[in-house]
Amino acid sequence: MVMPYQMLVDAVRGRAPIILGEHIRDDQFQPATIDLRLGDTIHAIGASFLPRPGISVADYIGKVSQYSFHLSRDKTHHLDVGKTYIVPLAESCAFPDQTRMFFSPKSSTGRNDVFVRVLVESYPHFDRTPWGFRGGLWLEITPRSFHVGIRAGQCLVQGRVKTRESHTLTTDELLRAHTKYGIVFDSFGKPLDKLRAEDGKLHFHLDLQRDIVGFRAKRPVSKQLDFSVSSDTYQPRAFWHPIPRPEEGHIVLNPGDFYLLATAELIRLPSQYCGELMPYDPTAGEFRAHSAGFFDNGFGGKFGTTGVLEVRENALPFAVEHGQPVCAMAFEQTFEVPERLYGAEGSSYTQSGPSLSKQFSHRYDAWTFAYWASKL
Repeated sequence: MVMPYQMLVDAVRGRAPIILGEHIRDDQFQPATIDLRLGDTIHAIGASFLPRPGISVADYIGKVSQYSFHLSRDKTHHLDVGKTYIVPLAESCAFPDQTRMFFSPKSSTGRNDVFVRVLVESYPHFDRTPWGFRGGLWLEITPRSFHVGIRAGQCLVQGRVKTRESHTLTTDELLRAHTKYGIVFDSFGKPLDKLRAEDGKLHFHLDLQRDIVGFRAKRPVSKQLDFSVSSDTYQPRAFWHPIPRPEEGHIVLNPGDFYLLATAELIRLPSQYCGELMPYDPTAGEFRAHSAGFFDNGFGGKFGTTGVLEVRENALPFAVEHGQPVCAMAFEQTFEVPERLYGAEGSSYTQSGPSLSKQFSHRYDAWTFAYWASKL
């Protein structure tokens, strides 16, 4: 099963910790994940890589590093669009044999099109550790739409700790959970009678009938989006083109562009379940519908929250229509109901409608005609 908040606290602060790091902050603990901090050294690398047994990450960096510099907690450092960097994370692992960790970008990382993935020493896979892993973690960072600013100690990625007992709900278990608790709602907050659920995954569909159906990242952008700023700092106009409701009933996704779109359904995670958006099915279109995949217990509050999709088309211009299936979510149980649920401690995405990342002012209003018609 998945470790909830109180078990993650024990994993760090118990007498035999399995997640190690100096001065891990209270705000790093989430209902079913732990936020992981950037260390104090950054390397610009000429190529991504996967570690292999017998060759350390440091050895690989020595082969592909172009330059390195100190990453400060007090000064923002500029990362260029299209450039790949690697940073050691401040946390490390000391897992028993039955335990491992999986990783996903934080929501604001994904919504700003910053591609991140975790590397593990001597393990040829991204974004997960082997069972019983003991050692350090590295984060690969590639800004793809905007120049970004970062500091040491910031959290761009999160980890979910699982045991061998972990398993996703079956389709029947998922449907029973929806009947009992309510997981998917229409735009009015009414639980849906009919769900599309297959192979233990719940499918969500594209909404192209709201005022503003989404956004396309501006290219090129000369401004830097600083992750160290407080919330509500940037104006959406400086970074995004709005996409109004299409008269033709469809929009075209162009290769190389980055889009934020929204689900037609509202999503709600009951207190004993966490979720994960799964990789896209290439037979349904050569696009990726998400980067940040973890949804914690309590997400969506009482009546659900619109899912925001981080979309990239990978091959040819591709038309998508209202109601088209675009992503699927799998669900798992945590060992216990977390003592802290999503939204209870000032979480960033708690309203029912879609939102830009927390760095933007008017991040909910930007999904309306009124915002773009105003002088805000």
